[in-house]
Amino acid sequence: MLNIIIALVGIIAVLYVISIVRKKSGKGDTEAEDLKKSLKPITDEIETQRVAKFMKYWKDKFEHNNLSVADVKELNATIAEGGIAQVNGILSLHPEAKAMYNQINDQLILEEEAKAAALKEEAEVIA
Repeated sequence: MLNIIIALVGIIAVLYVISIVRKKSGKGDTEAEDLKKSLKPITDEIETQRVAKFMKYWKDKFEHNNLSVADVKELNATIAEGGIAQVNGILSLHPEAKAMYNQINDQLILEEEAKAAALKEEAEVIA
């Protein structure tokens, strides 16, 4: 009989410890959520400033006609990575952006075609 009582007390003690641990971990989650909520306005502001800076960077390029071959290559790489929506968003920042992009991109295509033709011709001469 004594063994049964000791076993019951042991089981009750274990259950009590488990409930305390669960409460403590729940409180930790609540504190983490509270901290996350309190930091949200700050992180939102940082993200807003980052997006505004990004948009200003590209808009200034278009407004000052400073779009370069490197910029077009960067945009083409973004498209190749599946970021066509991002590139379309960038090009929508200025009315002449798409025309500027297309002009430089057409030049790049012509240069690539010329390089490919030269390589093909060179390979034919070697063969």
